[in-house]
Amino acid sequence: MTLVEARDAGHDFDAARELVKALDKKVLNETINRIGNHPAFSAADIEILRAAKDSRNYIAHESAAMGSLNYVRAKVIEAQFAVLLDHAELVAKGDNLVSKWCYEICEKEPAPRVTHEEYGRMVREWVGRRTWEWGIEVVEPKG
Repeated sequence: MTLVEARDAGHDFDAARELVKALDKKVLNETINRIGNHPAFSAADIEILRAAKDSRNYIAHESAAMGSLNYVRAKVIEAQFAVLLDHAELVAKGDNLVSKWCYEICEKEPAPRVTHEEYGRMVREWVGRRTWEWGIEVVEPKG
């Protein structure tokens, strides 16, 4: 299915979402599977990449799906933003892992440890702090 076929079928964004899901399985997921079979990559690294991919998809395709904001209560938006923070952290961890690999390839030395270990949390705190400055209270989910 192409985007034009999806549009012509009259399904608008629903068809486009399905196309994105199909492409995702063929492009990024295939790449992660391919490198996951290489002994140079650990299972933990592959899991970080998969979580980052899934979180990127959530942010791009689902995070704002609350319906009309005229009818959504503030607490729902705040709770949804807390979930978004979780996904932002996972994307940051995946991005940082790839950056770590690039650093080590170019510099021929291990990447600075603090950057690798703390980056996801640092991004989460930065995004959370920015929302506080905008007046959004983020209610972290319990559990």
